[in-house]
Amino acid sequence: TKVIEAGDTPYLEEALFLRAQGHLGVEDAAAAVSDLRATAELEGDWESRALDQLEQLEAWSKAEG
Repeated sequence: TKVIEAGDTPYLEEALFLRAQGHLGVEDAAAAVSDLRATAELEGDWESRALDQLEQLEAWSKAEG
C-alpha cells in the first residue's frame, strides 16, 4: 500500500496487481477490479495479466448472475 500511495514508482504496477490478488483472497471483487483496471491502465509488464483476470472475473460474474 505504501508503494501505491507513493505514486509514480517502478513498482506501482506490480503493487497494484498484487494488492488485487489480496482483495480476491478476501473476496472483495470490487476492490480487486479497481486495482486490476488501474494496473492495466499503466500499460506495462503486468497489463496482460490484469486484463486476463478482469476477463475471468467478468465471466464469473455473468455465470453467477
